[in-house]
Amino acid sequence: MEKRRTPNQEFYVPKTNVPPNAGQIAAAKLIMKRHREGKGRVEITPKIRYLANYGD
Repeated sequence: MEKRRTPNQEFYVPKTNVPPNAGQIAAAKLIMKRHREGKGRVEITPKIRYLANYGD
């Protein structure tokens, strides 16, 4: 099943062929978790969304 995309979501295209490291992925997942809980103060950018979903 294909994920639906809302108009404000953009696709993030990495500028390098080097995969993100585990720390970057973990940080992005924590940012997304805190955002869902209403505690986050960081804007959710396409890059953060890409890193949080990397490998899923």
